[in-house]
Amino acid sequence: MSPTWGYGPSPSGTRLPPLRTRLLLGLLLLLASIAVTVGAPAYLLHLLGEGHGYSSVNDLQIVVGGTVVSILSTAAYVARPTRAFGPLSAARSAALILYLTLLASNATLTIPLGGASTATVTYSGMLLALSVVPLLWLMSALLVTLSDIWDPVARLRIDFPV
Repeated sequence: MSPTWGYGPSPSGTRLPPLRTRLLLGLLLLLASIAVTVGAPAYLLHLLGEGHGYSSVNDLQIVVGGTVVSILSTAAYVARPTRAFGPLSAARSAALILYLTLLASNATLTIPLGGASTATVTYSGMLLALSVVPLLWLMSALLVTLSDIWDPVARLRIDFPV
């Protein structure tokens, strides 16, 4: 029996990965993604705090935002052979844009230089510039969603050829 893609057996001309495989790889992706989007920024803020520095970004923003983006990325990966892939990818991109924009509103670091002097670094421009990438992903996800509405099998033949 061929793997199902959410709408019956695999369409002809495609070789879809089984759901079990997608779930297992999705779990590994989720763990790696949380390490990058939550663990690394939280650790860097911890190092900054040990040096008596200060960031206006708090841990809760990083944990919630990074976790939401990671979960949506994993869900989109697992749903790739289904019509839910486009909307989930769009949701992930929109969440990432929102996350970067919210972080940009608080993106200042205060670093002690010794004595009473400090240096303040603002990196909001960099975060806003980075949000261009998920904006392009969002446009792509909307096109994938429209493509899947018109012909749900066409993308599968390209993404999962025999």
